[in-house]
Amino acid sequence: MAIEKIPFPASVPAAVSDYQKQNALLMALVKSVDGAQKVVGGNVVHGAVFNVGGTLYVATSDTAISGVASDYVKLTPSVDTLTLVPSYVASLAGVSWNAEYKGYYDGSGNLYEFDEAKAIYDGALSVGFINKPNVVDGDLEGTVFGIDFERGNAGTYGEHIIAPSSVWIIPTGIYMLAINYGVKLEIYSGSSWISQNNTYGGGLVLSDGVNFRLNNYIDYSNKVVFRKLA
Repeated sequence: MAIEKIPFPASVPAAVSDYQKQNALLMALVKSVDGAQKVVGGNVVHGAVFNVGGTLYVATSDTAISGVASDYVKLTPSVDTLTLVPSYVASLAGVSWNAEYKGYYDGSGNLYEFDEAKAIYDGALSVGFINKPNVVDGDLEGTVFGIDFERGNAGTYGEHIIAPSSVWIIPTGIYMLAINYGVKLEIYSGSSWISQNNTYGGGLVLSDGVNFRLNNYIDYSNKVVFRKLA
């Protein structure tokens, strides 16, 4: 058992087998719309459907992925195009978005499955075309930008002292901040720093290291405590 090609019927059905092929294609499309994970625990899961260059394939059983486990899975059509062979790869070098077939492919026509949001966060991609997190492996379930929103993320504890009447540009990353009285969060508008009130109690901030800062507007030092989540 493997990841097998779903045969297409004749363009004008002429036999019972053509209608059976139509039904098989319809069932594959039904299976593909629920958004279930396709890769879990080192296997392509039973029932996963893939469109590779306009040809549909379905995993007729859990199918092991060869190679050293990573965040990226390559799906290679066999020479006779009847099956797909899944393998882990270390990077997305040479992989780009194919607008016609709505997927990530290399120059040889192999399809790649991975968590696009995580790939962008890790720097493997610079821009995304789909929003399909949680594709590769069960341990990414509920994870976005490397943060597990289901089971929590302890992050790394840190502190920063802001001098009197001074500011601190929040470094690049995702932070859970706790702020004392006298410190306010400011956002750069492109021409000036904007704040909605004079006190910011704290919360979650996704900073680009440029456009978010904390302003200690009082005449004594203030300590900011935080956990950097990513």
